[in-house]
Amino acid sequence: MHTPARSWPWFYALILIVAVVATRFLWLDHDLWSLDEGSTFTMAQQVLKGDVLYRDAADNRSPLMPYLKAAIFAVFGDWNSTAVHRTIAVMLGVVAFLLGWIATKLDGRRTGIATAAIFVFLQIFYVHAGDTMSANTEWFVVIFSTAAFALFAGWIAQPGFRRGLPIGFLFSLSVLCKQPGLLDGIVVFVLLALIAWFQVDQRKGLFKMASGIAVGIVVPFALVVGYFIYHGAYEDYVYYAFTFNTAVYLPEVPFWERMLCIRMPFVMAWENVAAIGLLAIIGAVGLLNQVSKHAFKSASSPFPLLPWLTLGWTAAGLITTTLSGREFAHYSQQVIPGLSLAAGWMLVRLPAWMPRRLPKLGQVALLAFAVTIVVQGVFRFGEIKTELDIAMNDRIDIPDLIRAHSAPDERIFVWGYFPELYFHAKRLPATRYIYANYITGMIAWSNLDALQDVEYGVSPDGWEKFYQDFESTPPAVIVDTQGVRGYSKFPIENREPLWTQIKQNYAEVSVGAKATFGMRIFRQLENITGSTDIISAQSPHPDFTLTGFITQRENNVPRIEVHAPSGYNQLALIIDGRIVSRLNHPESDELHARLFVPGNPFEAKQVWVRATGPAGVADSPPFNYAD
Repeated sequence: MHTPARSWPWFYALILIVAVVATRFLWLDHDLWSLDEGSTFTMAQQVLKGDVLYRDAADNRSPLMPYLKAAIFAVFGDWNSTAVHRTIAVMLGVVAFLLGWIATKLDGRRTGIATAAIFVFLQIFYVHAGDTMSANTEWFVVIFSTAAFALFAGWIAQPGFRRGLPIGFLFSLSVLCKQPGLLDGIVVFVLLALIAWFQVDQRKGLFKMASGIAVGIVVPFALVVGYFIYHGAYEDYVYYAFTFNTAVYLPEVPFWERMLCIRMPFVMAWENVAAIGLLAIIGAVGLLNQVSKHAFKSASSPFPLLPWLTLGWTAAGLITTTLSGREFAHYSQQVIPGLSLAAGWMLVRLPAWMPRRLPKLGQVALLAFAVTIVVQGVFRFGEIKTELDIAMNDRIDIPDLIRAHSAPDERIFVWGYFPELYFHAKRLPATRYIYANYITGMIAWSNLDALQDVEYGVSPDGWEKFYQDFESTPPAVIVDTQGVRGYSKFPIENREPLWTQIKQNYAEVSVGAKATFGMRIFRQLENITGSTDIISAQSPHPDFTLTGFITQRENNVPRIEVHAPSGYNQLALIIDGRIVSRLNHPESDELHARLFVPGNPFEAKQVWVRATGPAGVADSPPFNYAD
């Protein structure tokens, strides 16, 4: 006899939440764990400020996650990634409880306790450290799908249309977080079909429940479509969330190479949680044996829902790992609930599988497995702590420079594949392209060969939309990430008319700083309309230096490089007595900038820079390119 589900006390939930939070506690205050977080947190902040996903923030993820994070920001404060990480930790504790409840409902309390405990181990130890701490799409899929399966397991004994609605709604949220969440929903329909096949008398109720689930899935999608139509973003939604993924992103990796990615869950199980992995595999074989035996029993025999649900849910997670063709660890997170159920089911049966003439051997084996899991967990925790502590102290300096050269309400543009800079600098994007891949044609980590044509990866009308955004909201700061993450193939100097805009309207600042990866920062110049007076040079300030700067790079032009002490908040570039450009600068920092010289600098008779600020007015020595 199975223990009734109501005997799974609610204080278990509190215990499991505390346990999960405890495993993550040391690192919950870290602001950012991954590039993907840089994208989704930035999009969340955009949503909070009134932007619309896909129309104002191009990204090929499903739409819900940035809006969920925006909701958390709305409650706990702008850019509050810590609140997101803490929320996910709490929700994973809830997932542990729901998995334990499912196992208790379908197989008894001991299986429930074992399943919940194993999930607490796997959620922190199974996936590589940075991925498991990151607030990525897969965790949201696990959260919503687990809640849906829990309702399904609880209500399947008395199926009906109304009970199907919330199940479908939760699966819909799962899919809206990541498209492969649809596979979890398909598992439920397969389960309903199997139950209907074996239990003819329940077909009417099962059909009603299936109809309710279908409606529950469709309605949120309809609302999402209506939202994007209302905001004029429907075509962008279709392109980025569907067309780009199926026509550009997935085909970039050959089919059989994508299929090989199914090995990743097994590799991580072997490397990180070998004892639990072995237990789950043995359990999967045992569960498969259960469903095979049931197929040949009479129709009146109880339907083995736990084996079918576990195998189907795990299969959905394994298929998910093959879809993108990239062996990223977080793609395997959707396997964790199924592994927990299989390992939990097997753990409580281990004593019974031992030879009857050695009754104590089963108890010894059970104890040995438990000790092995704990010991392996201790060593794994040490590995994770080492890796995550390094990440906690890995600080980049360029966000500080961006903040120094821009106001909080000013928007910036990052050229390259480094969306984290928006988050770290706490500055919103000036264009919809929070990373430039959609206008350069770069497919992440794939088409980086210098000779490979990448035009097929450029979004339709991508450059036109970019310049519309750029002209309507000129960025206060432009960051050139140089060759980071494959962008040596896409130098900003080769992008016209963008580079011309930079030469005419921007100056490179913080040149002397040791910017991360050699990135460059360009600050927008001030308007000098009406400045026609002829200015005479003063005696040069002894601490000012002025030199010509020429780089041998395609499409680059000579510039003037100025260095001066702090205390000045504005620079004016003066050619033959006329101000040709003016640059604001934080007075607390030393001046070190490179200014583009308009026209032909070799024809200028005299070039100098005048600095003004609390320290007074000071001129640099003159410079003549012709000398």
